[in-house]
Amino acid sequence: MTMKKRILETYRGAQIEAWPIHRGVGYEAWVRFRHPKLGHLVHKRVVGPTAGAFDSLESLTSHCRARIGELVSWGEILE
Repeated sequence: MTMKKRILETYRGAQIEAWPIHRGVGYEAWVRFRHPKLGHLVHKRVVGPTAGAFDSLESLTSHCRARIGELVSWGEILE
């Protein structure tokens, strides 16, 4: 069985992706967005509270939204 990512939502110009963890329970989170100056796609991993992973998709989504908010304030993501 192959592990497939899930794109949960697009929030403030960035996609939130969830990847099931192989040999474990939980999800790995990534945020994908287009770099405002260079124009290429950027992937950033969002580290979860449980050994770098997330137990639920709700927890993953809320952490990713907070991280996207930081990236917007730093100018890395344009809304």
